[in-house]
Amino acid sequence: MICVSIQHHGLQDIQCLLESSNPAIQMAEIRLDRCDLSSDDIASLFMADTPLVATCRVAGDGSGTWEEAEEKLAAAIKNGAAFVDVEIEAPKEMGKRLRKLCNEYGTTMIRSCHFFDGTPDSEELTITLEKCKRYGGEIAKIVAKANSKEDSERLMSLYNWVGPGELIAFAMGANGRDSRMSCLRYGAPFTYAALSENEAAAEGQWAYSEMLSEYAH
Repeated sequence: MICVSIQHHGLQDIQCLLESSNPAIQMAEIRLDRCDLSSDDIASLFMADTPLVATCRVAGDGSGTWEEAEEKLAAAIKNGAAFVDVEIEAPKEMGKRLRKLCNEYGTTMIRSCHFFDGTPDSEELTITLEKCKRYGGEIAKIVAKANSKEDSERLMSLYNWVGPGELIAFAMGANGRDSRMSCLRYGAPFTYAALSENEAAAEGQWAYSEMLSEYAH
């Protein structure tokens, strides 16, 4: 499954994309920290038939406050989000409250961690994986900048420690580009693509049409 990351769009644009994109969008991540959406907009959007991932980053490349992020993520959960992505850096009590809401509304929780400057050693990657699980992640998401092919391979070795569907791990940058597709073969439940080449959320991210074409082969 390919999840299209949507950012910098308003409610009507996103609804139109979900309903009429060619090729059709199978699944989408809504970057609530980068989309201008009110509470009412979030409630309306997450009632869509398309499975949606609610993401609202504060750490790393995000913005805003943890309080704002929790409010937006909670609204998405209550209105039908299939998945909610909560950064591992989020305050512990916030994570607990959102975990409780996920249980109540049937939303799958992803706990994520991003390493934007490089790929840690194997020990730190394993510790991060364990932390994502311990902090309520039904799916752990670990993404790191690969400064070499060896970095990408080390990150992908995390799949040896989990069952199918429990981990989304891939590498950013030119050295990790292939991992964004190969992670599906390793057992990731889905991977991420940009809406278009011009709207890539991170270095090395494939455009949806390009990834869909490769996936079909």
